[in-house]
Amino acid sequence: MTGSFLDLILQDTKTVESRFHRQRRDPLFTVDAGDLIVFRQSGKPATHVARVQKVHYIDLATTCIDEVRNRWQRSIGATDDEFWASRRDARWVSLFEISPAWHLPKPVELHKRDRRAWVRYESPTAAGDVDPQLFGQEAFA
Repeated sequence: MTGSFLDLILQDTKTVESRFHRQRRDPLFTVDAGDLIVFRQSGKPATHVARVQKVHYIDLATTCIDEVRNRWQRSIGATDDEFWASRRDARWVSLFEISPAWHLPKPVELHKRDRRAWVRYESPTAAGDVDPQLFGQEAFA
């Protein structure tokens, strides 16, 4: 994550994680309620996790982005015009209502070799040499 978005999640001000898509790629149509989202500041190890409570996939060919903004901007933590202007050419939006995030017992280095902002792992151990217990007891509740 970049900027203050992780701070807003930790303050429980940002309760929806969003991804705007120009092309069909993760996490579009691949996240379900109950999945875990691991958060990290850009270039640093992962430090927090939240559980997806509810998922919304919106086709921006049938729903105006201004409708999405009016309904979701506070929950996304993005009320500024620049954020929304930079997403005007998106085709879909993925919205994930999340539980309050919890701190990982220790930072986790996730193994990936590209610049994708979103990486999907089938299990915690698929992220690399990661002990599932590093994700905390909340992950398995």
